[in-house]
Amino acid sequence: MKMGKFYPNLIGNIFYDPKGNIYGFHIVFDGSVAGRYEVHKKLIEKISKYNGMIRFLKIYQYYGTSDVVMILFLDLDDTNYNPEEIINSIKEVPYVKNAELIKPLMKGLIMDSYSFPQTFITERATIFRKTTYASWLKTIRERYGEGIKAIQYHLGFYTGYDAYESLKKKYNTDIMTLIKIAIEIARALGYGIFEILEFSEYRVKVRVYDNFECELFNNSNKPESFFVRGVLAGWFAGIWGLKMNEIKAEETKCIAKGDPYCEYIIKRI
Repeated sequence: MKMGKFYPNLIGNIFYDPKGNIYGFHIVFDGSVAGRYEVHKKLIEKISKYNGMIRFLKIYQYYGTSDVVMILFLDLDDTNYNPEEIINSIKEVPYVKNAELIKPLMKGLIMDSYSFPQTFITERATIFRKTTYASWLKTIRERYGEGIKAIQYHLGFYTGYDAYESLKKKYNTDIMTLIKIAIEIARALGYGIFEILEFSEYRVKVRVYDNFECELFNNSNKPESFFVRGVLAGWFAGIWGLKMNEIKAEETKCIAKGDPYCEYIIKRI
């Protein structure tokens, strides 16, 4: 696999520039007409006249509805316009159902205060920053020893197994397509960049770049993957219809011990 170029994805609808004078706008359109040219044109005309610099823009459709949402953060540092004037102007755009002003929490710090809950593929999702998951994966090992590694593997196994069952039910497609979907989901969730090197009914070889678990353990002399290794075991156990004691997952290369990527062999016992 030739690695493509990836760009960091900003999630959470948050932006911070201590030098900026940033205000946010949460806009809801009637989705049945939101794609029309005249709606886009009117909105752009309204925003452009205020000379604000766009620092963040996100447009998406609510699942299960026709409503389309735009979240816009404007830097008004070089303007004299009142953000209340801007929000009132946006409300004049045809087919805007609602528009709310998002005020900064402090100078330059803006967070979308209207979007909840977070969702991913129609399910509620919770985001954990590295500070948090490092405590779960690394700090807890340092404090409680080897037994925690087995627990992390078990957690990973059932995470992977349940993920396979969920995706199989949702997309009802062939195994190879499900694997492609899972690879993209793993990347989108921040687990790492996964590549299938070998796949058969008895053995799989998987390579993972930028593994979120193993990057926590620098200068180790051994592989450090327990949760991700468990996820892979659980996923392929689901494909093969196996129990945990009928499958083995081994990490043969690991970024924690200086390898350029993590590599796993998953096979039937």
